[in-house]
Amino acid sequence: MLFNKAIASLKHLVFGRTFSGKLARKGYLFILPAVVYFSLVYFYPLFESVKLSFFRVGMGRPAQFIGFTAYQNVFSDSMFWLTVRNTLYYVVLTVPATVFLSLMVALLLHRIQNKGFRDVLSAAYFLPQVMSLVAAA
Repeated sequence: MLFNKAIASLKHLVFGRTFSGKLARKGYLFILPAVVYFSLVYFYPLFESVKLSFFRVGMGRPAQFIGFTAYQNVFSDSMFWLTVRNTLYYVVLTVPATVFLSLMVALLLHRIQNKGFRDVLSAAYFLPQVMSLVAAA
């Protein structure tokens, strides 16, 4: 009896009963390759880097477990904290300025009544960014 209920719920999960359930499942199948790719390209190296940070490795010698020693060295280094301060200073200054200037450009482009002139200005504004992506590809 319990086995039959488990099979029925598994069939419901896999095959679904409603149209929206089938559409949702198809949507998940469409994003599955991207999720697998992102996991392999991003998460696997991230976890391997964290794992490797607990070992001292060198050419021709076996890995030696050192625990949190590397982290203690980094957090006690004054240059590290100077770098963190400079990075935060840079972020606090550049992010709001970039958002503000981008919003101003968008509002100015939106206010232009002549559609042809607006399209030319939009293309001139975005062309350098698009071309750099094309050149990189």
